[in-house]
Amino acid sequence: MNTVKTPWSMWLLRMQIILVALIPLFIIGYRAGWLGVKSGFLSASFSILAAAAFGLVGVFVMLWALGRGNRAPGAGWTVVLGALPLLAMGNLILSGGLSVPPIHDISTDVIDPPAFKKVLELRKKGENSLVYGGPKLAVQQQQAYADVQTIETGLALPAAHAKALAAVQELGWQVVADNKEVGHIEAVISSAVFGFKDDVVIRSRVGEQGVVVDLRSASRLGLSDLGANAKRIRAFIAVFNQP
Repeated sequence: MNTVKTPWSMWLLRMQIILVALIPLFIIGYRAGWLGVKSGFLSASFSILAAAAFGLVGVFVMLWALGRGNRAPGAGWTVVLGALPLLAMGNLILSGGLSVPPIHDISTDVIDPPAFKKVLELRKKGENSLVYGGPKLAVQQQQAYADVQTIETGLALPAAHAKALAAVQELGWQVVADNKEVGHIEAVISSAVFGFKDDVVIRSRVGEQGVVVDLRSASRLGLSDLGANAKRIRAFIAVFNQP
């Protein structure tokens, strides 16, 4: 069996390397302010998906080589193996966007959601509004995240507020407002890669059955949060409910 070099496998490998190399450049460009959020995120996502697509093409290149009685080219194997983590990342991007509703403001209380105050001063022009979306948003949230509910606690108001603040600190969120007199906390969270900022407000107050704690998490950018805000609220509830 003869080994036949195929330029297609090398071409695919080179294109894949270029696309992968562009990903951190797009991220740096966004964080440095050279690219807007849409151009930065979409460009990086396109590079990931395109590089993964080249890996799939590499499979056909190898099948073609094997079908002709040749050994699968080494570059072809490299393209396919390199595509595996890219396919996983691409799947997260696509499945994340398709599996959740296109919303970015989640609250445990959809009737009377906690109101942001300090964060209003931190948000920039062009970022998402903090005016709650009303019944339509509430229905979408409840259908997708039925488990995101108000925390009912037997603690007194000062103790509930203190426990909420401790949970925020344990989760590593940046506290920007803390008013223990009224049970009000606001915090900012930055994503690890792009540095996207989301805002959280926590309200502790006396309800009909005792003190209740409500949490609202909203993204500054984007139509869909890919489920990040609901995940964040679940993490807070889990930490808060620890003995």
